[in-house]
Amino acid sequence: MTLPFENDTGPVIKKLASRSIQTDKRRNLFVIVTIALAAALMAAIFCAGAGSDRKLEADIRGQYQAVVVNCDHDTIERLKDCPEVERWGLSQNYGSARYGDSVLTVEYADANWMELGKKPSFTGTLPQAANEILVERAFLDYFEIPAEVGQTIEVNLGNGKRTYTVSGIMDVENDSRMFQLYVSEAFVEEIAQGEPLFEFRLRYTGADSMELEQLKADIAAFLSANDVSEDQIFYSSNYFDMQGFKSGVMKYYIPVAILLLVACAVVIYSIFFISVKGKMREYGRLKVIGTTPKQIRRIVRREGLLLSLCGIPLGLLVGGAIGFAIFPAHWSWMGNLPYLAATAAACALTVFLSIHAPVRMAARVSPIEAVRSSGYETATDRKDQKNHRITPFSMAQMNFRRSRKKTVITLVSLGLTGVFLVTAATVLNSISPEKMAIEAMGDHCNYEVSWMDSGGAEGLPAIARENPLTEELRQGLLAIDGVESITSHEVTSATVKFPQESVALNQLYPDIENREAVWNVHTSEDSDALRASIFSLLENPVLTVFSRADHAASLESQLKMMTRGVYLLLAFLFVFSMVNLVNTLMTNLLARQQELGILQSVGMTGKQVSRMLIAECLWYAGVTVFLSVGIGGILGWIFDYVISSFNIFGELSYQFPLMETVVFVLTLLVVTGIFSVVAVRYSKRLSLVERIKTMD
Repeated sequence: MTLPFENDTGPVIKKLASRSIQTDKRRNLFVIVTIALAAALMAAIFCAGAGSDRKLEADIRGQYQAVVVNCDHDTIERLKDCPEVERWGLSQNYGSARYGDSVLTVEYADANWMELGKKPSFTGTLPQAANEILVERAFLDYFEIPAEVGQTIEVNLGNGKRTYTVSGIMDVENDSRMFQLYVSEAFVEEIAQGEPLFEFRLRYTGADSMELEQLKADIAAFLSANDVSEDQIFYSSNYFDMQGFKSGVMKYYIPVAILLLVACAVVIYSIFFISVKGKMREYGRLKVIGTTPKQIRRIVRREGLLLSLCGIPLGLLVGGAIGFAIFPAHWSWMGNLPYLAATAAACALTVFLSIHAPVRMAARVSPIEAVRSSGYETATDRKDQKNHRITPFSMAQMNFRRSRKKTVITLVSLGLTGVFLVTAATVLNSISPEKMAIEAMGDHCNYEVSWMDSGGAEGLPAIARENPLTEELRQGLLAIDGVESITSHEVTSATVKFPQESVALNQLYPDIENREAVWNVHTSEDSDALRASIFSLLENPVLTVFSRADHAASLESQLKMMTRGVYLLLAFLFVFSMVNLVNTLMTNLLARQQELGILQSVGMTGKQVSRMLIAECLWYAGVTVFLSVGIGGILGWIFDYVISSFNIFGELSYQFPLMETVVFVLTLLVVTGIFSVVAVRYSKRLSLVERIKTMD
């Protein structure tokens, strides 16, 4: 006797897999959407990340590579026309100044440096006269000054309080009380004691095609040949460390990609599991005519392959388009090809692993058991076999427990999303920018007063000799109502060269009596009036003042960005879980058409069928909410405790995410409600006789 599949069965398996694909269009749609969604998200993340890397590199490469400090006019004239200098610009920093309760960073920048340094765009003109300044629009808005060119502002920029005219306004967002202010070259010449000195920033010709070490050596040789001393030369750390900036970005996307693949795997496993359960009779018939378990496995795997060939390219196309839309100017086919290939391979492997268990289940089907199986029939609990009053709600409960494995798989997908949401939202809500700011401020103070930002290490001794943190100033601060105490920290600096020179480090700068560099000001409370009083007393522009409220505002903006990213990822996971839920409910509905028809033939009304379907959806929603709130709340408390123990974000105060949970529950109810309406309408499309005749 010759078995049907004794010879080369490849063409037959291909035909059977193709027919199965054609007859199960609903399942195919869910699988393709799931695969495409995972591939699209991963491709978009990696392509956008690669584009961000390329943009960062392009921005850095477009900047200067070296700066010559203390550069006089003769040196500038000698360097700027050299063929080795591709682009150049002049700048100079003049520390900080006070205006009300804000801090102004004062800087000079010529038109070349504004362009080379990619400074923010502005309306108006750069300052020309000594009494003209360029300010941020946020600065004018904060002090309710009309954002118009020509406004006058009275401020002390280091040469006494004077009236300055706003020649230009920079379009930049700024939520802090620290603003940028640019002065003119005439101001530089006026304030200079003798000939003004500048920082000469340059881009070396042909730098983009050179190795970094060779570039640094060539710049050093060029400047040395033009009588620039070695101690005047500083190199851009951004430019020469650009590889370090790039290497640390993509690794943060890998955990996100793994999480997406896990969510995709759960959904695909669920869909194929339900599909295989529904085709038990079909596989049994194939077993009867001689199909081997190996051949059935090949059929199901080929279905997964065909669906992957549809979903993965579609996802890569969509994800690539998203990545291109985010960074169109930095798209690179060759640069993105490895990421697209890795995404395709990861998705294909995920599909293969996801269908492994359903494939084995299909291969183990016994011919006799399969012929008797109905794809929807499962063992029932003994309590379900007892006589009890049948209602739409009791039937919904029985149907919910009827196929426990399908139910568990669906609830795992939904529950994980809810648990992740509640856990993440709990931690995010428990993080307090104010408490983080308390930990970041020295001695948990309210205000930090320092002159260390006014010069580099080599300039600290000179400032310390004329230390602005005097006893008179201390007593003046302590006299302000609300200021309780001041703690101080001393600092010093030294330049030591080894092994040529040896320095006795036990006594540095014996002529400096007051080494206090930082004051931590402690207050009973914080208010605008108190802040204004403190800032009005600290008029010396050498001093910088940083408040706890400023630090908290900066941390809050960072926390908001992180929160948006986390919630966006959770939204995608929710989409995966919804695909799984809808597939499960739709499969149950299709498999029970004959059953529903029989129930209606013995007296069950259409309204009762509707109530039963709605109750089933509510069962899924209710259990999901229970798991999410219960497990997520506990995990959130545990994470809060652990994070507080390590002092990563300061002390966390447990805050249950009520609003986020309500939004999740309402969204879940809306989706299940919509499905209930669709399911009821679908069940009414066939007549009672047609539904009774329907076979599984």
